[in-house]
Amino acid sequence: MAKSLSDMLADLSTRAKEAETSAAAARNEGSAKLMQREEQIKATAQRRKQELQGAVTDARGNVTSAWSGMTGQVQSNIEQIRSQIEAKKVEHDKSKAIRHAEDAEASAVYAIDFALYAIDVAESSVLDAVTARENAEARQAA
Repeated sequence: MAKSLSDMLADLSTRAKEAETSAAAARNEGSAKLMQREEQIKATAQRRKQELQGAVTDARGNVTSAWSGMTGQVQSNIEQIRSQIEAKKVEHDKSKAIRHAEDAEASAVYAIDFALYAIDVAESSVLDAVTARENAEARQAA
């Protein structure tokens, strides 16, 4: 393992703070700057997805299938939401624009809720890993 689990959780915390700062700054930026940032974020997300897929490929047994299934489902959900958002971008009617904004906000809430869930799962997995390592070391010492 290249990084310790604790370091990886610290990276997660740092990335969450960056997302918070970015979202707060978005209200003060023009649409061109927002689209540029969105493209950067999408590229980063794609890179992370590929890294995760590589890690999953290297993993063993149930871990591989469980994480592959989850990442596939999340990607499918994200693409469906993006497709709906793209379709709504072409609508110019004020009430439709308001609904579009509400849908985009609801999507953001869902994504944040999912991220919080993922953090809970990550924390639980870290604790499981620590326990498993302690058990392995205890058995090795015996």
